[in-house]
Order: sequence, then structure tokens, then C-alpha cells
Amino acid sequence: MSRINEFRTAVEATFTAALPVLRSCAVQFGRFDLDELQRNTIRAPALRIGVIRAPVQASAGGSYDVGLEIAAFAIAEGKEPGRDADAWAIAEAVLAVLSPRQRFGLARIGAPQGLRIAPLISGQFDRRGVSVVAVEWTQALREVTAGVFAEGEPIELTLDVNGAPFWPPPPDDTLPDDSLPEDGRPAWVPAGAAFYLNALADRAWINGRAYAALEDLIASPDADFARPTVGTGVVDGALVTFALNTPRLTDGGLLIEDASTNLILTSTDVREGTGWLGWWNQPSLANLTGGIADPFGGNGAVRWNAAATSGSGSGIRGGRIAVNAGALADQTEVTSSMWVRASDAYSSFLFSVNSVGVGNTGLTTTWTRKTHTANYRTGSSAAADERVILFGDESNENVNIDVFGPQCEPGNKATSYIPTTGSSATRAADALTLAVEDGTYDVTVTFDDDSTQTLSVIVVDGGGWGVPTDLDRPHIKTILGVATSGGGA
Repeated sequence: MSRINEFRTAVEATFTAALPVLRSCAVQFGRFDLDELQRNTIRAPALRIGVIRAPVQASAGGSYDVGLEIAAFAIAEGKEPGRDADAWAIAEAVLAVLSPRQRFGLARIGAPQGLRIAPLISGQFDRRGVSVVAVEWTQALREVTAGVFAEGEPIELTLDVNGAPFWPPPPDDTLPDDSLPEDGRPAWVPAGAAFYLNALADRAWINGRAYAALEDLIASPDADFARPTVGTGVVDGALVTFALNTPRLTDGGLLIEDASTNLILTSTDVREGTGWLGWWNQPSLANLTGGIADPFGGNGAVRWNAAATSGSGSGIRGGRIAVNAGALADQTEVTSSMWVRASDAYSSFLFSVNSVGVGNTGLTTTWTRKTHTANYRTGSSAAADERVILFGDESNENVNIDVFGPQCEPGNKATSYIPTTGSSATRAADALTLAVEDGTYDVTVTFDDDSTQTLSVIVVDGGGWGVPTDLDRPHIKTILGVATSGGGA
């Protein structure tokens, strides 16, 4: 391994072990900027480490020393000033790791020198809800090229392409199990497949080419992906924001959805904005407690206690969340959703759109996303107003009720969470096109619950095949295309 790459690997391992609180820690190529944030999904709090430059100096032994200039970028997200404090705290922890004795387990390396710490100030970072603090230092790596200049001896160099050695090639009798057999398909591709995508295994087989990662497929001529907005998904149980034009590889598979808009103005905290209307002001904003653990490892939920408020004239304690007047035409079909749980299981919880279809629904101590589809109504009568979520309890039990992530979107189904912080927000459609050969195919899609949907007689005649955004379920495990004519049939 090259000495510089050995250093990068050792630095990543050291910080990963020293800062287990981070949700991601990795080396990157060069300096961190907004383009890097948009290209890659980064789960904050995070640390990204890059070698910025490496001035070279000849050594007395006939080799070279390099003065590595390194930067570690502490990344935090959320609301100010909390995220700023988190970024500074991570940066200080990096300083603690960079003690004068730190050598990262390597030989022929100097001590960290010239340490400095500074925030990256950017309006673009601020609009993305991200704070970044950089810790920079230099460290001398000595005799980097020692031993490679012997006359008459070739320099051994191994490169990786798509995760596999590019040169030198392995002997024929040492090919890995997933190499190409005689029929041209890797062993992990189902027999008879013309193309195959496995989202959970993060690999694909298209046009006779195997891809060890979906990001490699997207970067190739064999596929194209676009989503000109950010989107969310659940990765390792946590809610993650995916950068624009980045496929959403989640715990349930590849997330493919049509465009949708969350009309709730402030979904990240129901206490903020003008959307909250307590039942006869019970509970009022004063009765709501924020900073409660939410379903995805954050603290964005809000809580109230059923016995701590007096209730409305009908005895109901809860809330009504509204949208701006004029946001929708009267009788527009909408689907409202919200995650809810209770400190104790009970059945006296109401959830609906407007006052139509109100009914009791059970709650447990486990977060559950409640959904309801109905027609939006304008006006101000008891059964028709701009409220799009109505919820509450009909008991006076000493029960804590937690709510998170209210969403109201046109249509008859709830889609992935679209956070809003003061205005409605739209998530664009996930547009995945597989540039398969012209022909006719039967395509079988397997979803996160192992159910399947077969799309028969798909005709491709130039332009490839676009994965539909209205499939039975949005989370895709695998896509299997079998040619019925053309396309390698």
C-alpha cells in the first residue's frame, strides 16, 4: 500500500474508534464543500478527513518526505444554535485525539503540527441546515518512496476498478466465485435474466456488465437517475436526508416515489408556525413539551399528557393542524399522516382529516404512522375548515402522547417524510432509467415485504426503461428483467 493511503486508512480507523458517537466517519478526496454534501449522503453528526495537499522534499537517503496538510471536517445538522455547538464539540474532540504523541500507529511519521480550528461560513450550508467546523494540521510522512527506485526493477502498482483488482489480473484458476461464468452472468444473477438490480446487495447486472455498487451503475451509460430535490429515507433505523440526484438506498431497499408536497408549514415541530389549534386551546402550546425522542433517533417529537389538560367541551384533548387558507381547492383528496405513540397502550385516540371519519384507533408504546385519506374542506364550520389533521384522546388517563412528523399531501397515499420548517415543501420524483437493449421484457419487482409485482410485455424501443413511480410499494429489493423478444432473448 502507498504510504499516503496507509496514512489515510490509519487516520480514519483512529477517529472512528475514538469518536463512537459519530454516525459516519470517513476519509474523502480533498476538501469538503457544498458539492460534496450534495453528491453524497452524509449521516450527521459526521467527520470527513481529507489530505488537502502534500508538499514534497527530497531526503538525505535518496527518497522523499511529504508534509501532509490534513483537514478534518466536523459536520452537524439540525436547528441553530444546537448544530453549531455540536460541530464545535466534534472539532474539540478531534483536537483531543491529535495529541503531540499521535502517530496513528505508523512508523517514520512526525507529530501533528500547526493545528488550527475554524468554522466554514456559507449561506448555502446554512440553508441546508448544516454547520461545519474544520480542524487543520500538518504531519510529516518520511521516506515515502523509499525502496521503489532500485534500478532495473519495475514499480509494483495495483489499482481497483469497481471494487476489483484492475492490474495485474489474477490467474485463471483464482477467479472469484462471482466472476463471469461461460454464459456471461455472475453467479448472483438469476438464470435467464436480461438485467437484474439488487438494491439490498447494492449491485446490478445490465447489458452484460456487472456493477459492484449502484452508484457505479448510475455513473455509467447503462443507467440514469435524477431527483432535483433532496429526499428522506431510513438507513440503519435513522432518518437520513439524501442529496439531490442521489438514489435513496434505505433499510427497505431502493426508494422510488412520485413527486409529492407536504402542505404542513412546520412539520419538524408542531409547536411552531400557525398550524397548531388545540381543542378549545386544550392542550395549548404551553402544555406541549418538545425535544422528545422521535422514531428515528432524533429528538423532534412533541408530547402532552391527557390528564394534565381539561379538554374541550366534548372532553377531547388533542390538536388540529391546519394549512394556509387557499392552499387547496375544496373537496381535494388528501392523505394526512403522523407518527404517534403513547406511554401506555390504550384505544381512545382519534385521527382523521377534518372532522369527517373520526374514529378511535389504538395506540401502543411503539411508534406507529397513522394515515387517513379524505377530501379537504374549506370554510370554518365544525365539519369543514382548513385543518388537515385532527387528533386527540377521549379519556382523562394519565397517559403521555407523543407525536412526530405531521404530513398532508394531495392524493390517496402517504409517501416518505418531507420535513418542513416554515413553508410547504416538495420532493421531486425519483427518476431511474435503465438503459437496457431494445426488446420486450417481463419485469418482476420484489418489495420490502417480499411481495412482488410483475410488469408484463414491457416494450423498450430506444431510451431504455424507466422504473415506474406508481408501483404497488415504494421500497424495491430487486428488479428482474427477462427478455421475451430482442434484448438478448
